[in-house]
Formats: sequence, structure tokens, C-alpha cells
Amino acid sequence: MKRIGLDTSVVIRLLVGEPLDQHMAALEHIQSLQARNVKLVVADLVLLEAYFALQNSYLMPKSEAIKAMDRFLESGHFETEPGSILKSDVFRIQSKAGFGDRLIAHRYGQCADGFLTFDKAMSRLSGAHPIATSKEP
Repeated sequence: MKRIGLDTSVVIRLLVGEPLDQHMAALEHIQSLQARNVKLVVADLVLLEAYFALQNSYLMPKSEAIKAMDRFLESGHFETEPGSILKSDVFRIQSKAGFGDRLIAHRYGQCADGFLTFDKAMSRLSGAHPIATSKEP
């Protein structure tokens, strides 16, 4: 089965519906691909870019950006890349670590034996090797 990945520009148009001509063109193209049984894939990096674009360019609060992406993925029209962070435990760990930090931890979990960090929230994620500093008097 053929797979086609979506770029952040396409995902954003689908999420926000603007500009309308690009939103409609994306929908038509996606419907055409799905009619030919082509699977549409969204990479973690695209989700990360979309997450930040929604907040910075469209002034959407973090919680709303996550809800919009959840609705997008739960629509059943798209699948995540193999080994996606959304399918991993690091995404579900209770921590204040952000989406980007969790993606970093997840990727290092796939290619390394952990990662070094000074970040307190990130240090609670799987594979973290926190670096402690001595406090100056």
C-alpha cells in the first residue's frame, strides 16, 4: 500500500481552514488520494511544527493546539509515522516536559542509551540522565 506524508503547511491548512483556497485544495487532494487507497502519514516533526505554529502564528493556547491536533489525528484519515511518540510511553508520563522535550527523549530512546539534561521537567522522562550542579553560596 502506498503512503504519502503530509508537510506542516498542509496540516496547518487542514487545522485552521485558512487560507480557504489552500484548505479546499488540500481537502480535495487528500480525498483523491484516499479514494485510491493511499495512506496519509503525519510525522512527529510535522506535529511539533504544527503545535508551535498554532501557538505562535495563530495565537492558539497550548491546550487548544493539542486538542486541535488530537481531533485531527482521531479523525481516522491520517496515521502517525512508525515508532511515533504518540504511541510511546514517554508521551504519557506525568511531567511538565513539553511536546518538543518529549519528542527529543523519545528519539534518543530509539537511537541512544539515554540523554543528558539540566532541565528538571525533562529529567523525569524515561532515559534521562540529569546533570546536577552545585549551588554557589
